[in-house]
Amino acid sequence: ECKTYLKRMRDGLGLIKKDSKVRKAFQYMNLAVLTQQIRYSHKTREWNEKGELEDQLKINLKDKNTWPEDWLGNWYSFQIGFILACIKGVAYPDSGDRNIVDTLWFPTGGGKTEAYLGLTAFTIFLRRIKNPDDAGTVTLMRYTLRLLTAQQFQRASSLICAMEYIREKISSPEILGSKRFAIGIWLGKSFTP
Repeated sequence: ECKTYLKRMRDGLGLIKKDSKVRKAFQYMNLAVLTQQIRYSHKTREWNEKGELEDQLKINLKDKNTWPEDWLGNWYSFQIGFILACIKGVAYPDSGDRNIVDTLWFPTGGGKTEAYLGLTAFTIFLRRIKNPDDAGTVTLMRYTLRLLTAQQFQRASSLICAMEYIREKISSPEILGSKRFAIGIWLGKSFTP
């Protein structure tokens, strides 16, 4: 089983090397996750003279010297392994990997959320790169506890905002389309905003 999983990771890495669309989606995924993690962990904002909330975070994503000191911008081995193993199944609808269900089983606080959000970002970016007009639903996430749902929604929303920033400011409509990335939530009854 380990050798089979290693082959899937190598297949994913091979696709990044040879398929330009997969490579671009992988690069955008990494940038989005990094942007989300930096911004989510740093909350320095002030009101300006116009009464607008102004972000005081001055980060150049290409210059690690401008990143917060406590952030390294690295994946844990199991996170990148999970993402690499899933790339072929996401990228190619006829892949046999579509018949596999991968389970992330790791202690709380170990990085599971970043792993599946990274794969989510990759999937969304790849669909847009393949068809810039594809703005349909890509991912459904379900949690068993309402509090956990709300907390994970905040993290996912932060990633979607980072992806939207990339779509608007870094990419072009020819690559990622003109339709915004969006997210929604349903908690049920009075819990749904």
